[in-house]
Amino acid sequence: MEAAEALAFTRRNPHAVLATMKVDGTPQLSPVLVGVDSQDRLVISTRETAMKTLNVRRDPRAWLCVLTDRFFGDWAQLGGDVEVVSLPEVMEPLVEYYRFISGEHPTGMTTAPP
Repeated sequence: MEAAEALAFTRRNPHAVLATMKVDGTPQLSPVLVGVDSQDRLVISTRETAMKTLNVRRDPRAWLCVLTDRFFGDWAQLGGDVEVVSLPEVMEPLVEYYRFISGEHPTGMTTAPP
């Protein structure tokens, strides 16, 4: 699957499993919701204290397996170096992320994440 196809697939399917590297070199796997921002970057929201955050601060490599709601069927694998963006700089990108994941509320406010 080409990169453009994988991004299009991810836009339609936000469920994924994120793999990061633990200190001992073994993978840390986490179910996540993933969005694609206006610059075609993959975006995941998580806590500063989550293991996946600590892992990528130490080793920026990460991989995603993006799945459909059916689980079996089409899927996409993406990988590369990641960047952690923290508050307050991440506030506007988070609004875009939650709009993508949850949709725009009729009043213009974003809805709560699923």
